[in-house]
Amino acid sequence: MRLCGLVAAFGLGRSGVPLIGRIADFAYQHRNDYVRANLLSECAIAQARLGLRRGAMDLVGRYFELATTHLEEGRSGGQVSDLTFWVLESCTAAAVVVGETEKALEIARKTAELADEGLKARRRADDNSPTQFWLYQALIQVGEAALALGESEFAEDTFARALERVERDVSFDFDRVELLQKLAGGVKDLAGARRFELSSRILEGARTSCHELGDYGRDFLDKLVKLVADDVVRGESAYAMALKRWKGEEERLIRDRVSRDRIAAVDDEDEA
Repeated sequence: MRLCGLVAAFGLGRSGVPLIGRIADFAYQHRNDYVRANLLSECAIAQARLGLRRGAMDLVGRYFELATTHLEEGRSGGQVSDLTFWVLESCTAAAVVVGETEKALEIARKTAELADEGLKARRRADDNSPTQFWLYQALIQVGEAALALGESEFAEDTFARALERVERDVSFDFDRVELLQKLAGGVKDLAGARRFELSSRILEGARTSCHELGDYGRDFLDKLVKLVADDVVRGESAYAMALKRWKGEEERLIRDRVSRDRIAAVDDEDEA
């Protein structure tokens, strides 16, 4: 895990790709679900942080395919590891960093589909295992990715679905408040009045859960109230929100161009 981070930290660039690939191959064969998920997640994030222009999305896609293949094999064998959604979450985040909006959205939508299917199956089976936390966390990451990729309606729908399920199905208070905190962080970046409706529901859900958690719950609720209140008081104007959306669109266009277009000096340096 540390080695993955060091590959990017030392700026190994293209020479670091084979090393990350070997770690991913080792991870996929590992018998321990936690080790496998942790390493594959780190591989996806490290790949995005290498800053490579060509082929980076294909490599992130490879780690995504390894995770989905493992998930499908587990389902066919009746033994699904929810930790696999940790990998899908990391691949979704990595795809946003790399750029290529269409491919990143494809990964995000597939992650949302798999998480939705998994949560529906859990509800039908009346299974409230704590490991479903990873499915919710992946779904929330999809919402954040959709916002970063300019798909605000997709993001809003994803956050709303995640919140509804957390309110209804997550019974373990510590997991519940952590997921509500993640939701609050994503919802506050939505445009329009819907973010206030969702924020209000998040606060109400947190108030109920935090009551059972003593001092920890009170401290958590104070921080969450401050997070939401700061957003409400700041109350960005329509102009400020439009400017933020414009900047976001410009950043996405730049990332897409850098990831696809041939830049002679960079390409010649890579080939050398």
